[in-house]
Amino acid sequence: MVLKKIKKCWVTITTRITGKKEDGNFKEVNKLGLAFAYKGNGQAEIVWEFYNSDKSSSSLTSELELAETGCKIANDKIKSIS
Repeated sequence: MVLKKIKKCWVTITTRITGKKEDGNFKEVNKLGLAFAYKGNGQAEIVWEFYNSDKSSSSLTSELELAETGCKIANDKIKSIS
């Protein structure tokens, strides 16, 4: 992937409802990643997966912070080369 071909980056969070609480449904993060959209509409987005509860027995720890930081760095770099 070449950043000069990327339009933007964003954090993707997929949740699932694992139970109910009196205040509402309890949501658990199932997947967390960084998505990259290409300039133009010809190519599908790319997602870098940071966390997947179906593939990991560990709980989510600092992955969200890493994804958010990575997203900011990527978008800053994309802006500087556009």
